[in-house]
Amino acid sequence: MKGNRVAHISVILVLLLLLQAMADFGPALHAETDDAAMEQSHTSADAKAASSWIIKWAVPLAEMNEQFVQESTIVKQLADLQVVEAMPKPGVDAGQWAERWSQHADVVYLHDNRPVQLAAAPNDPLYTNQNYLKQIGMEAAWEHENSNADMVIAVVDTGVDLNHPDLKDRITGGINLLNKNLRPQDDNGHGTNVAGIIAAVSNNQIGVSGMLWDARIMPVKVMDSKGSGDEMKLGEGIKYAVDEGAKIIVLSLGLFKYSQYLKEVVDYAEDKGVLLVAATGNEGQSVKYPAAYHSVVAVGGVRSDNQPEPKSNSGPEIDLVAPYRVFTTSLGGGYGVSEGTSMAAPQVAAAAALIWKRYPDYKPYQVRSLLQQSAQNLGSPGWDERTGYGLLRVDRALTIKPEIDFYEPNDRSTQAKTLPVDTQISASFSSSTDVDWYSVQIPYKGTLEIKFPGATNEQLRSIALETYVGGAKKEEVSDLTKGAKFSVEPGTVLLRARLNETARAAGFEYRLETYFHIYRDAFENNDKQYLAYSLPARDHTLKATFHQVNDVDWYMIHVKEKGTLQIRAEPDTYRMDLELMVQRMGENGRAYDYTDEGETEYTPKLQVEPGYYYIRVRNLNYQSDSYPVRGEYTLSVNYLKTYEDPNEPNDKTYQATTMVSGRTYEGVMYPNEDVDWFVFNVTQDSYASFLLDNIPKDRTMSLAVLNSSLKQMAVYVNDEGDTSISHGMYLAKGTYYLRLQANRAFDTQMYRVRTTLTRLVSGFRDIQGHWAEKYIVDLASKDIVSGYPDFRFAPNGKLTRAEATFMLVQALSPSRTNRTPAFKDVNRNHWAYEAIAQASAEGWIAGYPDGTFAPNKLLTRMEMAVLLSQAMQVKGIAGRSAPFKDVPGTQWGADRVRALKQLGWISGYEDNTFRPGSTSTRAEFVSMLYNLVNRKK
Repeated sequence: MKGNRVAHISVILVLLLLLQAMADFGPALHAETDDAAMEQSHTSADAKAASSWIIKWAVPLAEMNEQFVQESTIVKQLADLQVVEAMPKPGVDAGQWAERWSQHADVVYLHDNRPVQLAAAPNDPLYTNQNYLKQIGMEAAWEHENSNADMVIAVVDTGVDLNHPDLKDRITGGINLLNKNLRPQDDNGHGTNVAGIIAAVSNNQIGVSGMLWDARIMPVKVMDSKGSGDEMKLGEGIKYAVDEGAKIIVLSLGLFKYSQYLKEVVDYAEDKGVLLVAATGNEGQSVKYPAAYHSVVAVGGVRSDNQPEPKSNSGPEIDLVAPYRVFTTSLGGGYGVSEGTSMAAPQVAAAAALIWKRYPDYKPYQVRSLLQQSAQNLGSPGWDERTGYGLLRVDRALTIKPEIDFYEPNDRSTQAKTLPVDTQISASFSSSTDVDWYSVQIPYKGTLEIKFPGATNEQLRSIALETYVGGAKKEEVSDLTKGAKFSVEPGTVLLRARLNETARAAGFEYRLETYFHIYRDAFENNDKQYLAYSLPARDHTLKATFHQVNDVDWYMIHVKEKGTLQIRAEPDTYRMDLELMVQRMGENGRAYDYTDEGETEYTPKLQVEPGYYYIRVRNLNYQSDSYPVRGEYTLSVNYLKTYEDPNEPNDKTYQATTMVSGRTYEGVMYPNEDVDWFVFNVTQDSYASFLLDNIPKDRTMSLAVLNSSLKQMAVYVNDEGDTSISHGMYLAKGTYYLRLQANRAFDTQMYRVRTTLTRLVSGFRDIQGHWAEKYIVDLASKDIVSGYPDFRFAPNGKLTRAEATFMLVQALSPSRTNRTPAFKDVNRNHWAYEAIAQASAEGWIAGYPDGTFAPNKLLTRMEMAVLLSQAMQVKGIAGRSAPFKDVPGTQWGADRVRALKQLGWISGYEDNTFRPGSTSTRAEFVSMLYNLVNRKK
């Protein structure tokens, strides 16, 4: 009878939804309205307020009463259900019409067509703040199931506010494991947040609504007012809840490290048919335990836009996600916002309770499977490390048809379904010929182990497993009674599961578990000090693992010279909490544990003397075994020899080290207050170049120049990261000092300092001995040419068209002009504007066809020859002979080159080339300019 009644109500609800699409909305219907009220006749007032009516006939619609048809407007007909939507025609009194036909013998029922909600909604006033419930399809789910008072859900947390008006009637039993003489009263607030998500009383017109409108919560207090607890209490709390009859246990706490104790407690719960639901954690790192155990439903978090919450822990163990931010009950009888994966986990626990209400015979793994297969995919199809199988959808979990194997179709390699590297799934061989393909992403080199828990020996003998990489078969195991382990490398491995040809099994359901075992690193066996792996005494970086229980890694360095030693160990997973220990042979060692889980551990810079030094690296797990970790650590050894300063003592001016020009001096800055003084003599006016290099990248140094009276003339400082200082200055004859200082001491590398004195020739430091020296000196003395601010002439430097024009004007001093040069790229702001204007007025220069002069373009040797000949009014000598072998007689400017060569002003190169297209150097131009200025008539 109950099943028929539910079916009847379901049909009515479907009908109402269909008819509502055609109707205007009338007065809202409260959730607590019962079925009997739907069958009562309306009063005249109610009838007049209605826009249309729903009439169920006891006869086929074709046999409806003719009078009804005449006085009614038929809006819609559902012949199969013998239902119509109708309204009285204009002029017919609606109240009388409804009253008359509701009592007609052929009418089963008649009532106004009332608006319906898409899903049931509670009347709790703060329900509008619980948007996360809509996100997971809760309103639609309530149309199917909304309670499970037969099932106890344990909240293993900080306790629950036992007096909260929205929770106090939902509490059953419980315990305070911190003090068994006290009740499990929450003194932190977290457990109250969790309990409200699951079981806050609904439809009581106060506060919020729990996902379960009727439920029983067992508070198990294992954490104190600060939200702190320990592994033992956590395990004890789980076992208590199991033994006291809880069917679902919510765990909103955890730890990064594997615990065999917790594993045994989790297995105990599974053996008793209890489902554990746990939060993955909020560090944006690896999934925490107990969520990481195979049989536990691991729940991560998403934002309101269904994007993964960055702080939500993720990895191969994650099953699904739920909203990270919720509005729920709070300590002290209040309500508020709370967030974390610990708020996502109770949503999944409540969903599991509703699944069990619908499927009471399900085992925990079947509930877990239905949660997975009903989740809303948020990324690429299938499972992914950020969101698992997707977003919790309670409505789907209660409405979809559960599949024994929701990984199908996966009969071909191209259909391979993603299988996390550490997980448990449930699937099936539908027949003896069924083949299941899975794709496993391997993070490191190691071993992939496959187990089939619950399978009989006959079933294990019938299963064959094969691995494929890049389309090629790698390994096969055809009898799983002895287990199945495969060697794997980082990347994608395809796993093919099938039944042997000789198998008698016709197919069966199975649970498959994957276990990844990290590789044994190349430095094993080094678990004992006397087995320490020897490392060279230099900078060294290596990667290693903890591949076995209580794995400890020892290394040794033979230090032959005094120096500094610094060790760093960086894990790539939060499941490592590294500790370093350094010990000199024959002495006591010192341990270093400055940082927390997942963080780089390090030693300070240790001053070391010659000898043997041992380094121990281990994964801390106080008072317990340390278990293998899926991850690597990077060990960095930094050994630097320390140096003695050969120039010490030179901390005072009277101790200054005498410098010879061009010689390099090395030193260190140690201790912090060290100052190094150097002295040198200048015998004639010179340009002094100072170079200080090989400065450590994390240091700054200053180089100060002082005269004989110790008056500071200049000081130069490098930026941190720059390893050198290079500057120069003019110095007259005399004695000078250099003072070197550093912001911090260093003695593991030596700085280099050099002073180079260069005699100045006509004020230039780079023309002594140059082939054009006399030309430059001559023209410089006449103020025709000049150099650069750093006392260079740069004789081999290239010459621009503007520079050549300027020198030419300086040499020939043409009359000044007010004419503006007709070049669109030379304005009054150009440094050579006046010279270009004068040269243009004299007709010495011409621009390009596009109206530009291109002042910054390099001057070619041919342009140089033409420019000089025009300035000197040297007429070209016509002819067809080549003045140089690379200057054809017909080339532009050949006549000018021929004339200048005949005058002896140009001579070309030894190979009888002129190289007209090459750019002119400053020295070449000066030599020609010299000939021009000093020409003999």
